[in-house]
Amino acid sequence: MNQLSSKANFSWTIVDDVIVITDLYNEQNPTMSVTNDIEQVVRCLFQQFPTLEDYSVIYRDTEGCYDQIIIRNNAFFGFIGLAVTSLQAAIRSLIRFKEAEISEQYILDMGYSRARQLEDQTWIAIGELIGTSAIYMDVNLISWDRRYCYDDDRKLLIEFYNIKKNSDIPCGWITKRPL
Repeated sequence: MNQLSSKANFSWTIVDDVIVITDLYNEQNPTMSVTNDIEQVVRCLFQQFPTLEDYSVIYRDTEGCYDQIIIRNNAFFGFIGLAVTSLQAAIRSLIRFKEAEISEQYILDMGYSRARQLEDQTWIAIGELIGTSAIYMDVNLISWDRRYCYDDDRKLLIEFYNIKKNSDIPCGWITKRPL
């Protein structure tokens, strides 16, 4: 077990090639939680593991539940709730996730209304928002890279089927994320 420096009080260890972080927050000596200081926690881990993106990383939060920490471009990208309270179950969930294959059905099950694979093997999808719909680019097992919002479903569908590769930029959108 190793203690790293951040506003959060936590420890880490390696179990079955998985970095396991434990949030050590307690009411008697309150600090920031791992969840609230995650960017700094990840920076601390990079000091120990320059190839951090090559590892799977999970953490046990203050409630005793395990989540996966996603690292992209050498920074915190997001959490995946594993919804388990035992370390063994968390590692099993992680392995199942690693073995998951992205597919049209997988994307539809994530809540998108349409999905298709492009010529470069990346995926795009259509999702509904409040008052608009969007084309999501580079959809993966947990997230997406860019989103183009439309207030006209006809324009959206035309662009959705005209996109050939991930680097294509659709036309006619009213806003996008990231900006």
